[in-house]
Amino acid sequence: MMTKKAADNLKSNSTKPRGSSSSQLTEPSQPTEAGFFKPKTVLHAESASQTQSKRTPKTSITVKYNVGFGNALYLRGEGAHLSWNKGLPLKNVREDEWTWETESSFTDLKFKVLINDSVYETGDNHALRCGEKVIYAPKFH
Repeated sequence: MMTKKAADNLKSNSTKPRGSSSSQLTEPSQPTEAGFFKPKTVLHAESASQTQSKRTPKTSITVKYNVGFGNALYLRGEGAHLSWNKGLPLKNVREDEWTWETESSFTDLKFKVLINDSVYETGDNHALRCGEKVIYAPKFH
């Protein structure tokens, strides 16, 4: 014979539509007096390795160049939200070291360094792939 509480549990579980997705899972716990298992709610959580694999690797550019007091270095290019029309300022971490980092996902990146977003470095464009880190010293006229 089924108790009222066990019948209510069975009824509430059977009214949920089948095949509906939920962020919670249920698994049985200890049986009740009537021999029914009362479901225990378990929150769904991704493992740390699954979360790590979904993250985009950090890409970084470090520029070694003393641009002089009151000046700044900028980055122009294509890929990773860069543009050839307007530069992004590099972060000054030392008197002769500037950095740019992104966790944006991209395939290829082409870039050049500029002084005060107006004077381009000499030479060809630089290429970089997502997740790479580069350190270099640009040359200006």
